[in-house]
Amino acid sequence: RDRSVSRGLGDVYKRQQKNRFLAILLCVLGLFGLAGLHRLYVGKYVSGILYFLTAGGFYIGTICDLYALSKGSFKTADGLPLK
Repeated sequence: RDRSVSRGLGDVYKRQQKNRFLAILLCVLGLFGLAGLHRLYVGKYVSGILYFLTAGGFYIGTICDLYALSKGSFKTADGLPLK
């Protein structure tokens, strides 16, 4: 198998649009102790881990992200909108 082909498929998978409903669901779970899962889902790994360690920025970050997700202005790490 050609390595360049497999690497190319991984890039396509990473750049797929993510599901907005799933991101909202994961964000709501952050209000119950699983903060940061929505950020990990969209590829924002560093802030996802920070949210996990700080309970979503003491819930303020999670609530702000939930608002942005509901308005449709939340983007993935690649800058793509959620579908």
